[in-house]
Amino acid sequence: MRKDSNHTLLITLLSISLVALGSCIQPKNSGSGGRTSSRGGTTNDTFSVSPNNGRYLTDNPIALSGDQSLESGVDLGRFLSSKQKFITSNQFLIAPCGAGGASLSTCFEVRKDDTSDFITATQNRWAFPTTTDEFLQVQTFGNMRDIMDKFHDNLEFSYNLAQGYGYTSAIPTQLFSSDDNAYWFKNGFLKGYSDCGVENNAFYDPAGNTICMGAIVGNERVVITPPLKVASDPQVTWHEMGHAFNKINVNIRQRSFEQSILAESSLGYLFYDEAGSINEGLADFYSFFMNKKTIFSEWALGRYLRQARPMSESESIHAPGFSETASGRLSYPQFITYDPNEPDVPFEDVHYSGQIASHFFHAFYKSLKDTTTCGLGSDNALQMTMHLVFETLSELGDQTATGNGPLSTNYKVNLNPTNAVEWISKARPITYRRFFQVFSRYFMQTLGNPLYGICNGREYYRDDYEKLLDSYGLLLFKTYNENNNGTLTGGLGTNTVVTPTNRVKSQLIPKDLLILDPRENAPTAFVIDSQSDIKNAIESLLLGGRIASISSEIDSNFSYNNGNAKVSPGEVVGLAINVYNNSNSIMGGVRILASDWDHTKAGAPCGNLGDNFPLDSEGAAQLSSGEGGPGGCDYVTRLNGKSPATEGGEELAPVCLVELNDNDATKWVTQDKLQEQMGLPKRNCLGGETETKDCFIRAIKGADHSYYSMIESKKTWAETLISEEGVPTFNSSNVIFMEVSPSIPPGTTFNCRMRASFTNCDDCHHDATRSNDDYLDYEYSGPKPFKIINFKFTVID
Repeated sequence: MRKDSNHTLLITLLSISLVALGSCIQPKNSGSGGRTSSRGGTTNDTFSVSPNNGRYLTDNPIALSGDQSLESGVDLGRFLSSKQKFITSNQFLIAPCGAGGASLSTCFEVRKDDTSDFITATQNRWAFPTTTDEFLQVQTFGNMRDIMDKFHDNLEFSYNLAQGYGYTSAIPTQLFSSDDNAYWFKNGFLKGYSDCGVENNAFYDPAGNTICMGAIVGNERVVITPPLKVASDPQVTWHEMGHAFNKINVNIRQRSFEQSILAESSLGYLFYDEAGSINEGLADFYSFFMNKKTIFSEWALGRYLRQARPMSESESIHAPGFSETASGRLSYPQFITYDPNEPDVPFEDVHYSGQIASHFFHAFYKSLKDTTTCGLGSDNALQMTMHLVFETLSELGDQTATGNGPLSTNYKVNLNPTNAVEWISKARPITYRRFFQVFSRYFMQTLGNPLYGICNGREYYRDDYEKLLDSYGLLLFKTYNENNNGTLTGGLGTNTVVTPTNRVKSQLIPKDLLILDPRENAPTAFVIDSQSDIKNAIESLLLGGRIASISSEIDSNFSYNNGNAKVSPGEVVGLAINVYNNSNSIMGGVRILASDWDHTKAGAPCGNLGDNFPLDSEGAAQLSSGEGGPGGCDYVTRLNGKSPATEGGEELAPVCLVELNDNDATKWVTQDKLQEQMGLPKRNCLGGETETKDCFIRAIKGADHSYYSMIESKKTWAETLISEEGVPTFNSSNVIFMEVSPSIPPGTTFNCRMRASFTNCDDCHHDATRSNDDYLDYEYSGPKPFKIINFKFTVID
């Protein structure tokens, strides 16, 4: 890692796969009885089971034995129950699944890896010695099948509950209407690999619908001999399956309605974002869903790597000071970067940020069991918790844009089907605020509804719920937003208002307190432009599918990149905008957008958007028509500029404007004006002949937004996440990538008008002039929900 006087920082581009990290788990007694081997374990040979049966571990060896000191080479047969389990009557490890009377004949399969053949039963029996590859495949298959069955049982429970009570549910009424199970993976069944060859890792690959279980080989502190097979820990399998289920839920409406979509919705798009954090927290909770234990996987990943994650503040793995009290909770945003194994070292990672979600889900589950708040039985409490998760993900990922209920043209979420993916991934993504506002609304419609009396004849009182949510710092909304965010009906009706006195820990901060670092000699951005860094970055972004391509005007070997930490012609540069928290509280989930938005009219920038740019003398647009119609600077496109012919010519504009000298006057204009003045052929623009407004500088689509997990008071992100070496390590989430045309005349000045928001922002999400109603979706095409950040720079040779 390096740092020089020009603020050049090494960018660390890490895999965006959903990696499972390990932790500790409390002991559970293993089953007793049956024939044992001379070593004290259950014999797992062919004729120790009936046809179509076998054995596998139903929890990890430490959990089953209570022995925290087990070594990687321990005989797994010691922890097998003598009770046999049905595996499959199929020739191979391939199984069906289904719910609600519908079924899918080929639902998932298991092999060793993607190059191996299927194993077959011996004498129609699936019992193999625990040291063999065959046992590990049966182990993976059994654990996948167990959680698959439980997931489908809960999905059927949710469907029946929604239909039975008749409230407006996000779970589609036609969910089980076909034996094809429309909600399931449309691009292939789920594949499980018991030993896929990765080291110190396990992951779910959403593109290939693959569960990949690796091996723990150690690190610089310890070498593991023999390697510990991750598949021997069911909790990791359950965690990775949780990611698969999250993908199902977040796409369940468009799949069930059989809508044609360009790209699936995802719960997380960057190496770090809050949607990915919630994804990880939910995946941890799926482990609890199976065994009701509040520490995740101390055997496979926590035994040697010290990467444990609890789900309750009462676990001893936590640093001192945590407790299951309002003041002792793992709250947002203070503990976004908290690693219980190294609590003094901040770590920006979705797995650790996700602990806030998993801890809340566990606390909520416990509150459902508590007779003073609800009094449900343990299983029903778990089902209801997952039911609210299912409802929430179904609405938030909905690309039909109806959110709940039947299909219609009254779009209520994610703007409209054409723009839904952009809203889910960028404009209005799933954050801690948005997720728990929707979760809370479905809570109000079910557990909080006195007409249903789900809690032993009464409702779960809203005050009790809000206080629990606030104890986690997650009471970040002012209303429950029952009218949603659609253009037609989003602003109509009234919303349930959060009781202000219940908001104690959930601090909301004005957006104007997020600024560029104002201190003397502070950079406005860190510029990453070394050839090797950029080459590796772009290759990673292309391989991961985050970006589709780069301009043909840019040299494919990035030979213009000179590593001087400046923006120069012909380069691709990474920009980490150096924003500063000028408040007295922690900002969480800071996002910066360099995507196109509605801020110009007729090629001139609007000067009335709250950022004091530009002045009238600097070329500010003079158009104004009022909110009654398009064409003016006080009107925001309702269709995200995608249909200018039907919206009075309304279009979006790229963020970067150029300073142009014209007739002895200096004006800020869109880049096509400079292209015309230079006489540069349109084909030499970065986007070719059809895209001239960003002819010279443009953010690469897909890499045009960045995320900072948290910024402490009176600091920048770089100071908040400073490493032991004294400098921050940027990953791909923290950086916006821009192409710089080789045709730019050196000395040309640009102003990139970016928009910023953060999760615990007081005025980024609701409009005080409309009774604190949430901003409507279309308004995220404009300035109101954002703080505008002007990044000004001059291109040098």
